[in-house]
Order: sequence, then structure tokens, then C-alpha cells
Amino acid sequence: MKQEEITKVQASWAKITPNGEDFVKRFYDNLFEIDPVLQSLFKHSMDMQARKLMSMFDSAVEYMGQAEKFNPPLAAAAQRHIQYGVKAGDFDTVGRALIQTLAEELDEEFDEPTRLAWIKAYNSIKNIMKSASHE
Repeated sequence: MKQEEITKVQASWAKITPNGEDFVKRFYDNLFEIDPVLQSLFKHSMDMQARKLMSMFDSAVEYMGQAEKFNPPLAAAAQRHIQYGVKAGDFDTVGRALIQTLAEELDEEFDEPTRLAWIKAYNSIKNIMKSASHE
């Protein structure tokens, strides 16, 4: 990713984090609306899951562009997700829910360059996780 794209992702994420709980709730609402079957994968407290998701995105956004810090935690998360029953196609569904939720939360601030930067960022995350899940 180009530095300007990373900056757009990081700046927009900084606007999300103060309302992280609302963001995650909306994300999961969107995710389960897109694919209700995914809800069966969540066996633990959704509050705990929400904290884990925010933490993962916080780290991914912070270390974007720094492969040595960015890749290992995502690869480890991918291994855990496989154990939970996540399938390769589920990563695409998560991406759709993420972009939809960002658009809803950021409203006009989610302009086309920001949307494209997030798509690129999520594709990087998804590719690392998909690759690690096949190892």
C-alpha cells in the first residue's frame, strides 16, 4: 500500500475508535445480516469477541506497512479462525461487512479515496489470513 493510503486508513480509524463499541456492534449486525449462518461460529461472549476484534483492527491499522509487525499477529489469528470453523469465503463476507460499517459510521468522511484505501487494506489483511490458514 502507498503511504497516502495507509494514512487515510489510519486517520479514518482514529475517528472510529472513540466509539469502538458502537462500531463493533454495528459490524456484527451487518455481518449477520449478510450471512446469518456465521452467527453460529460465535460460541463465546460477544462482548469479549468485540474487544478482540477492536484490538485486532487497532493493531492491524497501527502496523500497516510494517510487515514484520503486521503479518505475524494476523497469521496467528487466521490459525485460530480455522479452528473455529471459518471458511475461506467468510473472509470476503467480513470484508463486505467492514466496508459497509465504515461507510455507515464515517458517513461523508468515507469518500471514494478512503473507501478504496480500506478495500486495499482489508485485502492485505485477508490475503495474509487466507495464506496462513492454508499452511
